[in-house]
Amino acid sequence: MRSSYRERPDYRVDLLARTNVMTAWLGETCLARSGACLTVDEQDHGLVVYFPPDAVDFEVARLAGHVAFDQDAVRVAIGKGRYTGTAR
Repeated sequence: MRSSYRERPDYRVDLLARTNVMTAWLGETCLARSGACLTVDEQDHGLVVYFPPDAVDFEVARLAGHVAFDQDAVRVAIGKGRYTGTAR
């Protein structure tokens, strides 16, 4: 990954440690709660909150124990495989 500093030396990305208790909700289900989050405040983007792994309830729904990536930022390739049925 190359730096874009030469093209945009005024562009800001701030990484801030927070002590505020932050929660992430999906409907009425609390997915995460922590007073030790990091926030990324990037110019031209909204504020993003990062929860420490131990603050996330990975027992929520069928996605428990799985991690997803923002596909606008990360290239995810799907290779050959075999159909194993619908996840339960």
